[in-house]
Amino acid sequence: MGALADVSAAQALVSHLPDGYGLRTANLRLDRLDGLPSAGSIATGHGESSGTVTRSGLSRSTLKDHDGRAFAICTGRFVAVPTVGVTTPPTGTDQHHAYRPDWLHEAIGVRDARAEADKITLTIRPSSSVCNHLGIVHGGLHITLIDHVMCGVLSSTRPGHYELLDLSLVYHRPASLLAEPDLVLQAVIDRQGRRITTVTASITSRSGRILTTAHGTFMPDGNV
Repeated sequence: MGALADVSAAQALVSHLPDGYGLRTANLRLDRLDGLPSAGSIATGHGESSGTVTRSGLSRSTLKDHDGRAFAICTGRFVAVPTVGVTTPPTGTDQHHAYRPDWLHEAIGVRDARAEADKITLTIRPSSSVCNHLGIVHGGLHITLIDHVMCGVLSSTRPGHYELLDLSLVYHRPASLLAEPDLVLQAVIDRQGRRITTVTASITSRSGRILTTAHGTFMPDGNV
């Protein structure tokens, strides 16, 4: 879902780019509207530009299941950067994209997992299939990784099933696997009430450089 949200939102801005420039994700926010599609089902995303300035733009993407039901909205801010080393969504194509999550476990390559009280830390080595030709992890995968580790800390430390209500990410720097092939994901439960649980998470390099930070809100299944 993260890659779908990122790509479909970015696609809406491609036509506004000056020659020789591509897009890099700066911020993404994902808000759930309804129940998420079941695992293995097809979802589509349709992006619309919300406004652009010289070197940045805002866009919004609506994610829908195979029946056309909108289940989430993604709002993104993107910056224009020289195309060297940047993966840009293809031009001249429909702004609808399909996403199947079956590849996730193979793609992220979990190498170590440590669970403590209200905290979980994963060390992963993503495959080259989720990177551009310079070994930089696709910005949309950051959402998937953050969601994965947040759900991990909830399931390992708190019984029951949780539904994601909203998720906000800040991208601090690209995740280059050529420099450091391993990434460290960490999620911590900040607060748990009767109806709402908040979780913070981060993606860092093995050497400790902060790549992405995030904040998510969850609700126990059945209370949505």
